[in-house]
Amino acid sequence: MASASIDGSLSKCCSTLFLQLDAPNGPANQVKNEVARQTFMNALRSGSNTAGHGELFNTIRGHWGKQDPYSGTNATVKAWVNVPNCIEATDIVSSLCASGDEPAERRKQIDVKIEDGAERKGQFSPDLMDSICRESGNEILAGELAGAALNILKERNKRMMVKAETLAGNYANGTDSRTTRRTAKILNNTGGLSAQPFGFTTITREFDRQNIIGQPILVGGYKLQDYMIATNVAGFGAQSVNANNVNYTLGIEWYFDPSVNPVLNDAKSTSAKDYALAWAPGAIQYIEHYDFFQYAHQGADSRRIVLSIGGEDFDFFVKWDDCNSVYKWILRKRFDLFYYPDSLYTTCGAEWNQKLLFELGCGALDCTYDDSES
Repeated sequence: MASASIDGSLSKCCSTLFLQLDAPNGPANQVKNEVARQTFMNALRSGSNTAGHGELFNTIRGHWGKQDPYSGTNATVKAWVNVPNCIEATDIVSSLCASGDEPAERRKQIDVKIEDGAERKGQFSPDLMDSICRESGNEILAGELAGAALNILKERNKRMMVKAETLAGNYANGTDSRTTRRTAKILNNTGGLSAQPFGFTTITREFDRQNIIGQPILVGGYKLQDYMIATNVAGFGAQSVNANNVNYTLGIEWYFDPSVNPVLNDAKSTSAKDYALAWAPGAIQYIEHYDFFQYAHQGADSRRIVLSIGGEDFDFFVKWDDCNSVYKWILRKRFDLFYYPDSLYTTCGAEWNQKLLFELGCGALDCTYDDSES
């Protein structure tokens, strides 16, 4: 049986489908709303986190359209990065022409790997394709693709959050932040519940000890939302209403993500913990790969393109299956985290990597300073 389309062009039918996806109040709006809620991803993509990594992203984009360049023993995708800048200046002025005591190379070349990803598959009948091609407003497939995109993005947020947690290193005193977490008491529950800004010093002082440049980035769960409510901040994070003044006061660029607690409690086999992921700006980066970028194959019976749904891009492949007389499709997204290996932090202190895990909690504070934290 031949594939069914009104004018023999799958390309025309796909164009109609894309218009249905992007229609006002169309299925793609669900995806946009989900993207807005995934503030962990927004933190990774923020300007303060991505600043100075243009060369990395350009290197990765240069491989878009190549089929899986990151797999196998011969993978050669590499990127230049600056070594974390945490060396104090010397106390003397020396000559560049003097021999000995040569300056260390401040740039390193690091292998790039994009090994994670998620996809959803489906199929539809020739009758449904005919309906789409006639521009009859059939939204069934558009809704199905938007639902697939939602599932992929939720899975991405979960996997990247779990991976970021596994990257968390030591506090400045050598204690593993994944197993022996410090609690930032950002709420006081004495005589009611109130915001306690001094509680954030548990976090900011730790990053001060690790000599970071800029404000640490923090993604927290519901205790952070409680703090936001107590300080009259509305929204999900650094761009929320009234957030700028709070960020300035706390010295932290923070984001509330409702999935932090369920995802990390499940990953760490704990319950009722209120976690917060924190890192120095640039210490981890979100990266992605597209198989079909600048490589849009189309024919009467197949189409391979990058499809945008709700502002997020996906590889999309649809093909006529002559054996079963149906159209089959795949919606896919390849992604991963790029991070500096711990070996690059030896100049900062061999025991830390500027990526940390905390708990957020309640309780009164006093002026006692714990020297064991230094």
